[in-house]
Amino acid sequence: MIIAGASNSLPFRLEGVVCRRCDYSYLPSEQLASVRHFDQGWDAAKQGVFDLSAPGSRGSAWLDLPPTLALAVTRRRADYFAGRICASLAIKELTGRSHDIPIMADRSPAWPKGTLGSISHTADHAVAIAASTGLYRLLGVDVEKLISQEQLQAVRELACCDGDIEFQPVEMPYDAFLTLIFSAKEAVYKAAYPLVRQVLDFKEVIVLDITATTIRLAFRRTSPFAGIIPISIPVLYRFCGPLCFCVAYDTCL
Repeated sequence: MIIAGASNSLPFRLEGVVCRRCDYSYLPSEQLASVRHFDQGWDAAKQGVFDLSAPGSRGSAWLDLPPTLALAVTRRRADYFAGRICASLAIKELTGRSHDIPIMADRSPAWPKGTLGSISHTADHAVAIAASTGLYRLLGVDVEKLISQEQLQAVRELACCDGDIEFQPVEMPYDAFLTLIFSAKEAVYKAAYPLVRQVLDFKEVIVLDITATTIRLAFRRTSPFAGIIPISIPVLYRFCGPLCFCVAYDTCL
C-alpha cells in the first residue's frame, strides 16, 4: 500500500483544527493485515511515495487491522488504514502523544479523551481532522469526488430537500452544486453523530444559505434532534480539482 501527496493542511483554515490527508493506492492482491506509519514515512510521502506494506522492523509504528474488518475486501482495508494513519498523526500533533484510534461497537472512531475528530476518504484520498473539546462542540469532515453525470439524478433524489436546489449559485455548475450538497450534509452528520448516535437521513437537514466559502445547514424544526443540535451549522467548503472538501463545525465559544 502506497501513500503519496501527503499534506498537513486543509484547503481552508479553521483555528485549532489539525489535519492530515494523503493520496493512497494498493494492489488488489495485497493482504493488508498491518501497515507501518513512521513519521519519516509521512515526510517521505510529502516528497514522493512511501510503501506502508514494505518489510521493516516491527515496532510501535505498526497499525494492525481490527477483528471487525477481518473479512473485509482489500479496498475497505486500504480505506481503513489510510484514514486511521491520518487520524493518528493528527492526534499526535494535537496532543504531543501517539494514539491509536480504535473502532467502537457502533464502528465510529474512539478519539482520546479531551479531543474530537473526523475521518473521510474517497477511493484514493483520505483526510482526518482533530481538535480539542475545549474549542469545538461539533466537528465533521467529508471529501467527495465530483459526481458523474450518470449519478446526478440519483444523488438529487437521495440528498436534496425541495428547497435546497433554490440555493444553487449562478456561477456554480450543477454537478458541483449537488456534490457540495451531498458532501456538506455528510460532514454535518459526522459532526452530529457523537451527540445523536443515530444514522441520519439526508433530508433531516436543509440548506439555509450558501456563500463562496460556506454553506449553512440546519436540522428541520420537526426533527427530534433539533433541540440538541445548534440552530444552524456552518460548513466550510472548497473544490480542489476533482475533490470537494467540507468541514462542519460548532465552537464552544
